[in-house]
Amino acid sequence: MPRKPQEINIQSVPADEISRVWSVVEGLLELALEKEGYGTKVSSILPQLETQCMQLWLALVDRTIVAALTTELMRYPEVLVARVVLAGGTQESSWEGQFAEKFEAWAREQGADIVEVQGRPGWARRLKKYEMNLHSVTMQKVLKTAH
Repeated sequence: MPRKPQEINIQSVPADEISRVWSVVEGLLELALEKEGYGTKVSSILPQLETQCMQLWLALVDRTIVAALTTELMRYPEVLVARVVLAGGTQESSWEGQFAEKFEAWAREQGADIVEVQGRPGWARRLKKYEMNLHSVTMQKVLKTAH
């Protein structure tokens, strides 16, 4: 019997509904922060989402949340940048294309001039197929550990 195709759904979560999904989202964002979180605690992300300084997105596969992403809008003197800040979860290959499409459409609605993804080097290879190019490299030296 042929396998039923997976149902993929990408949705943004309104700030007043974040508490409804937080118990699942918290663990997914912790995965992202473990890899590249600058010592940030997931609890410090929640107020940013609730005050709409950041936005929360979910990737659902067959109605199950498999990934959580956070985004932000950054205003510079001449441009507005829509940035993916955190992405934590599984099954990226099943939802990343739909997320890229929805995020770009949302960014255009917000008046953004640029979309960018902040992440580890492996994302540069993955996102090339969505016409995203490596723009810069960040070098870092930790001066003190976060508390």
